[in-house]
Amino acid sequence: MPSTESPAFNASDTESGSAPVEFVMVSGLLVALVLAALQVSFVGMYRTVVTDAVVSGSAYAALADVSDPAGITRARDLLRSSFGRDVADSAVFNMAQSEPGVVAIEARVRLPVIGMWGVPGALTIVGRSFREVMP
Repeated sequence: MPSTESPAFNASDTESGSAPVEFVMVSGLLVALVLAALQVSFVGMYRTVVTDAVVSGSAYAALADVSDPAGITRARDLLRSSFGRDVADSAVFNMAQSEPGVVAIEARVRLPVIGMWGVPGALTIVGRSFREVMP
């Protein structure tokens, strides 16, 4: 008796081997999303640390017995201790224009795009503090 099944088309044969290909595509996308999330969180942490260093430098420069360049040195030292010599040496610090009685330090640092590599001078942060006056 002849078989009634058609040997020309079998649904399981057309999808044979698709699971490994699907795994590779989905896992590649998942890895890219995880790395992007890590980079975004690193940029946020980097910006926070640079902001803290600049604000601490301006607060130090605002003390009555401290000169303004000492605040820039303090901010650079804080960056060096946080991210290393490369980041601190590539940062550009200036005394920013501000109101009378206010010390302002401006820092231009690179914005990390992939890891620590990034666009130099793309991130500008200004720290301001009220100058201490001796009575």
